[in-house]
Amino acid sequence: MNLSAVYLLVFTTLAKASAKMSVPLYKHSHHQETLLTHWRNDKELLKSLLVKNLNDNYFATSDARALRGDGGGEEKKDDSVVIRNHANTEYYGTIDLGSPLQPVKVMFDTRSSDFWIPSVNCTGCDDANDYDKNKNRYNHTSSSSYKEDGAKFDMSYVPRPVTGFYSFDTVTLTSDLVVGGQRFAEITDASGLGPSYKYHAKYDGSVGLYYTPEIPKGTVLENAVAQNVVEDPIFAFYLADDDGDSELTFGGYDDSKFEGKLTEH
Repeated sequence: MNLSAVYLLVFTTLAKASAKMSVPLYKHSHHQETLLTHWRNDKELLKSLLVKNLNDNYFATSDARALRGDGGGEEKKDDSVVIRNHANTEYYGTIDLGSPLQPVKVMFDTRSSDFWIPSVNCTGCDDANDYDKNKNRYNHTSSSSYKEDGAKFDMSYVPRPVTGFYSFDTVTLTSDLVVGGQRFAEITDASGLGPSYKYHAKYDGSVGLYYTPEIPKGTVLENAVAQNVVEDPIFAFYLADDDGDSELTFGGYDDSKFEGKLTEH
């Protein structure tokens, strides 16, 4: 196996469907000062998180973020989603919602099933005085493919409010990977994500990839399989060295990205 890069392959328990799709990923170089800024601004939030969850073994059992996915302005490949690494703290990639397309930058989260995007009416999402740091926001009134859900959303695994409501719309991961009627949360209050998200995060929202039967409407991968968009119930990450292109593949894996054989355990 080639150790110059990381390849993560995830099998789910879904039924087989029809095609494989990949999403290009990108990596951003490490920035020491950015990491220090994140720590200073989030110190109080981290402290409250520890106090609240110390007796609950939170960090061993929660839906805390594992892998963060991006893509701001990068060119998309038809069969891949591009992911970038911001300051060695988050991976993010660009997807589109609705009709016509509304681009948003998202983390690809492997330990949560939550799919959430800031609503056009979101508070606590960004710095209103700094246009360059404003988040991309989803406006369902501008989408002809939007369907109302209306159920309340509450991110229960963070110590402060992150709330909103559920909606349905078309999700375009690549030009060849389009999932219709995907359920996700529109966030109206993101204050619980703290200053790190508000002022420094490169991502707007999160796409949860963790499979759980407790999610009634399914993750984007489950729905891609059900709609015969991808072949197998698998997603795989290829994380390149330095600033090289990385990749998220749905429905299989790209065997040109590694040497040797994969062993299923």
